Amino acid sequence: MTSPPDHLSRVTTLIFDVDDTLYDVGNGFTAHRNSEGATDFMVQVLNFPNASAAKKVRDEYFIQYHSTAKALAVAEEEGKLPPAPKGWPVGKKRFDVNDLSEW
Repeated sequence: MTSPPDHLSRVTTLIFDVDDTLYDVGNGFTAHRNSEGATDFMVQVLNFPNASAAKKVRDEYFIQYHSTAKALAVAEEEGKLPPAPKGWPVGKKRFDVNDLSEW
């Protein structure tokens, strides 16, 4: 195993702002993360008919789970996603968190 570069060897702590307590919500990132990115993914990948239908399902589950990834995983388990495209393998999950990370 190689040692990290000198400038990284001094890093002892990483902080992730997952609930907007450290950074101004007004910068637009949270709004994008909570709307356009997620709903575009849901329409284009999960075949929701439109952004409004996608947002309704996402918001319903997001309130409880505070995570789009968890919200979509549970929504799929509960049959709230649109029907799979023709030819989709029976029993194969449609939502993959790795796909969402690209949005």
